[in-house]
Amino acid sequence: MPKLQLTDPTIRALKVPPSGQVTYWDNKLPGFGCRISQGGQKTFVVMYGPRELRRRKVVGKYPVQSLKDARDEAKMVMAEITLGIIEARAVSFSYLEAVERYLAEVRQRTRPRTIRDYERLLLRFFPFGKRQLSDITKQDIERCLSKL
Repeated sequence: MPKLQLTDPTIRALKVPPSGQVTYWDNKLPGFGCRISQGGQKTFVVMYGPRELRRRKVVGKYPVQSLKDARDEAKMVMAEITLGIIEARAVSFSYLEAVERYLAEVRQRTRPRTIRDYERLLLRFFPFGKRQLSDITKQDIERCLSKL
């Protein structure tokens, strides 16, 4: 992730990536950056929360919002996090509930056979049952994947 001093000239000069998105982080304000997409859209973002629950919040789009205004908005978001007004979301449902929510979401745009395959694979190869999502660690998932 590239770091540089974000200024209006540097933001205007950012190259459009051939695919995906690239975020350029600000040297002056940690957690604040400018994300540029393959379509050329430049968006100001701020990252917050603990490492495992890190979230990204959009604070403006360039050039509609100036760099100064976006930086001020990012400082406001960071202050709200420090004061506890914004909290990193904690997941409070079980693995089975998460699978059901996921399948309900994909049902709208996916064929029935694919849905059955998703459900079979998620429940067979990731047997976490009623464990809370917040209790499932990276090592648990790696252990499941190593068996495949």
